[in-house]
Order: sequence, then structure tokens, then C-alpha cells
Amino acid sequence: MSRPTGLAKTGGRVRGTPNKKTELVAKKLAKLGCDPLEGLAKIALNPETKVEVKVRCLAELAQYVYPKRKAVNIAPAAGSDMTVRVEYITPQISLDGLPVPKQL
Repeated sequence: MSRPTGLAKTGGRVRGTPNKKTELVAKKLAKLGCDPLEGLAKIALNPETKVEVKVRCLAELAQYVYPKRKAVNIAPAAGSDMTVRVEYITPQISLDGLPVPKQL
């Protein structure tokens, strides 16, 4: 049975408090003097690192700087109609570079 809407939260962790495993990992990394973000940045900036590894490192780092983009719903509003019109434009030049003959 879930809590009724509007009823205040009782018990549990205070918002923003890390769970035990997250806190344990953070303490171990601090004890070792290890900063994962700094490590990823060093790998990504090393000229000897393969491009595939650099891309992966930078993608991981980007999520801490830039927000992830959400999908946009383009469905029409409730009760309204949406018309989709597809137009085909005939190319003026064919793939071999010759002009396309006009059709009557």
C-alpha cells in the first residue's frame, strides 16, 4: 500500500544524504587520493590515447557539465488535428552529374 498523496514523508534518509555504499566508495577514493574525474580527463587529454577511448572518457565527463537532453513529444494537443504533408522535390542533377531531363 502506498502513501496517500499530500502526506509528508516520515523516516528514512534526509534528502541529499548519500547511501552507505556511495559514502564508503567516496571515503576509499579520498583515502587513496584518487579523483575519477581528474583521471578520466588525463586519459582523454593524453595524445597517446586511442580516439575511441578519448570519446568514451569525454562522454562520461560531459554528463557532469551539461544536462542530458530529453526526447521531445511532437504529438498534437488533445482535441486538435495534425496534418502531415510530404513533398518530393525532383533533383535537377543526377548522381552522375548530368542534367535530369524534364518530364512532360
